[in-house]
Amino acid sequence: MRICPDCGSIKPDFVKFCSKDGRELVQVSCPNCRYASIAPSEKFCEKCGVEIEGVFAATVRAAKEEVASASNRA
Repeated sequence: MRICPDCGSIKPDFVKFCSKDGRELVQVSCPNCRYASIAPSEKFCEKCGVEIEGVFAATVRAAKEEVASASNRA
């Protein structure tokens, strides 16, 4: 799944940009095995079994921090 770092819209893996605000979407994947087909409602990775609850929120936070950092450098 992919998520918009601005509005939080969740899209399938084949979508690259948010249809609401045009931002590039961020890939959300399991922090342990990098399995990318996880959904916001899942608590555990279906490939490796590691707990993934909160991965979507953490991914959005990291993307927002990266955008802020890049704009501060510009």
